[in-house]
Amino acid sequence: MIGRLKQFDIPLLIVVLFFATIGLSSLYSIGVGRGGDAMGYFERQGIYYLVFFVVAITISLIRHTFFRSVGALVYLAAIASLLAVLFIGSTIRGTKGWITFGSFTLQPVELAKIGVILALAGYFSIFTRQVHHLRHIIISGVITAIPAGLVMLQPDIGSAAIIVFLWITMILVSGISKKYLVSLLFLGVLTIVGAWMFLLHDYQKDRILAFIHPTAETQSRGYNVRQAMIAIGSGQLFGKGLGRGSQSQLRFLPESQTDFIFSVIAEELGLIGILLLLIAWGVFFWRLFALMARVHDDFSLYVLFGIAALFFIQLVINIAGNLGLLPLTGIVLPFLSYGGSALVMASILFGIAQSIAIHAPKS
Repeated sequence: MIGRLKQFDIPLLIVVLFFATIGLSSLYSIGVGRGGDAMGYFERQGIYYLVFFVVAITISLIRHTFFRSVGALVYLAAIASLLAVLFIGSTIRGTKGWITFGSFTLQPVELAKIGVILALAGYFSIFTRQVHHLRHIIISGVITAIPAGLVMLQPDIGSAAIIVFLWITMILVSGISKKYLVSLLFLGVLTIVGAWMFLLHDYQKDRILAFIHPTAETQSRGYNVRQAMIAIGSGQLFGKGLGRGSQSQLRFLPESQTDFIFSVIAEELGLIGILLLLIAWGVFFWRLFALMARVHDDFSLYVLFGIAALFFIQLVINIAGNLGLLPLTGIVLPFLSYGGSALVMASILFGIAQSIAIHAPKS
């Protein structure tokens, strides 16, 4: 076991430890400033990080070929859990996306992200040289559309969009014809229009309208975005220091422990802290692409690309939402925002990446 662990991708591990440090520091800061129940975010997240590393190390010791064999089962389990949450799920902030077990909650969409990556990687690796053909685009699209459609019914437009973007990026890397790409873009526009008319709730439409007019109605639609932008700007170069951010400590910034953790970091650690964070993310993606360059089996290549795409999409959506460049969708910042389900999902994908680093044949 020790010998296997020595083959870990150490830079990737160090970066994730850095994320954990920043994330816990920010949650501790929020807890100190607010007191009471807010300190529970820090304490529970500390436990979640312990679970993260136990799960990640355990998964990394499993041969990467195992994940190909269970990809279909994980996908089907994700579909079953997405169906279950529509009937027995708990509704939080207008989205019926959580299954409650006592004091713990599970968000099935996080399992769906893993299932889609494994299912698409398995399918694309079988038809590597034919993926650009129309029938494979349609079949892979159906594989994606089933979980994305179930997530839309919750409704959770942000997570559904991430699942669709995963498919699009994996299709693009496989080499899609331009005529099919134009058709997909047209279909995407029709889907967006249909979702606006028939699926989105008023509060979700308000988030999009707040993006279009971020400075209008600052006490209603644009309030969250406005407060996030104030927090980011007030951090200046070196930040106000941990526990001293006025926007987060005085509760002007809503959901500071989840959706707006980036704004908390920017206000308290400043531009320097954000630059260090972005450099760390750059190292994270560099290591994943370095692993892609080393492996020579298609399944591992697609899985690693799917993992990189998932984290990059979530990173961009969260940060752009905080900056008012995209509508707010409730997507958390990977590895940093508070939440058990997202962190467990990240631990599984991190473990799979390390399993490939340890076990996959290298070119």
